[in-house]
Amino acid sequence: MSEGQREALLGTTPLPQEVLDMVIEYSYITTYDALRRVVESGHSGNYDFAPSLEEYERCMGEGRNFRKLLNRKGFAFHVTLPEGLQQVGERAFYWCSSLTSVTFPEGLREVGENAFYWCRRLTSVTFAEGLQRVGDQAFYWCSSLTSVTFPEGLREVGENAFYWCRRLTSVTFPEELQQVGGFAFSGCSSLTSVTFPEGLQQVGENAFYACSSLQTIKVPENIPLNRNYLGILPGVRIIRIRRAPDQGDGPANKKQRRKLRF
Repeated sequence: MSEGQREALLGTTPLPQEVLDMVIEYSYITTYDALRRVVESGHSGNYDFAPSLEEYERCMGEGRNFRKLLNRKGFAFHVTLPEGLQQVGERAFYWCSSLTSVTFPEGLREVGENAFYWCRRLTSVTFAEGLQRVGDQAFYWCSSLTSVTFPEGLREVGENAFYWCRRLTSVTFPEELQQVGGFAFSGCSSLTSVTFPEGLQQVGENAFYACSSLQTIKVPENIPLNRNYLGILPGVRIIRIRRAPDQGDGPANKKQRRKLRF
């Protein structure tokens, strides 16, 4: 606002100049700056952070120390990522110990490597349609995370993606999933059951190693399973799922056995 505009405004409002100056100043404050002031004030509590795409890109820029804002004792931050975002970059929320929930926008294609590494208070993750890949170590050691439901269209879960998420009790895979990386769910000691989709093509070594509460794994009957390679404990029950008759199982149109790569 120019000096002339300021003077014109002062001439048409009963507000004192110091109050008007404060209003003008605050009209230019971005979400990031507001968040920074909340943290610096020391008034801990629950806070929502829902930046625009422009704001998100700005606060992730050089010298912003954004992660330090979400790593303060006594705070609980709930982040809603902006519409139009296509990728959460590598280490975006690395070690943000005060981050408790994240909501992803529709159209997000990838969660990058180490994006939420060691966010140990993260309890809730809401994925939206459009996600295709969860990168290596994306949610490594998120020890408070309890459940994950992947959206339709997800193709890949990377290596160590949910390593040692020890409170994770359930995982729902979409039919389009093709690949689960090595050690992807290793150490998820509260995980009780897993159902593999029919389209799965590759599962990495020790993907379910040290899942001590795992009781059942449901696998389509056309997919072979090597429990030793996957790190599955001896007591886990393997349940074979029969395919529906309308999917080409008749004697004249029987499909070949799919090779699941290990």
